[in-house]
Amino acid sequence: MRDANRMGKRLRYRCAYSNLTFDLWMILHKANAVHCGHRDEYLRQINATYGTDFREMHEYKREANFKGLLSGIGLDDVASAVERAKKMNEVTMRRGARTTEHCGFTYCLDNPYTELHDLVGEMLGKTRALPVTGRRGR
Repeated sequence: MRDANRMGKRLRYRCAYSNLTFDLWMILHKANAVHCGHRDEYLRQINATYGTDFREMHEYKREANFKGLLSGIGLDDVASAVERAKKMNEVTMRRGARTTEHCGFTYCLDNPYTELHDLVGEMLGKTRALPVTGRRGR
């Protein structure tokens, strides 16, 4: 990403931290996420949220299945995911979540927690699809 940024391209790469997995972000588009001890437990929430019956994570993550879920997500769902993620993170932090820093990035060690909403909210704000949401200091 740093090399691409230095090449003078108009694209700018940013990263966002999601703890445990991207599956948490998928759930937040349609529902509040319930804390899971292991990331495989998110499958139950994905099935309940999207009305599916995947038996294993790799079945849910097959391209056709995943694209099917994505096709049912609209901008209103994205806006809802941004708001749900904010609230979820606030609850996680109020419960005394631990944070750490690595290579200049500060992130939360405890679950559930994501920062994808910061990046997505910022991108959609720039396109005027959603109001601008600023990154919160930690």
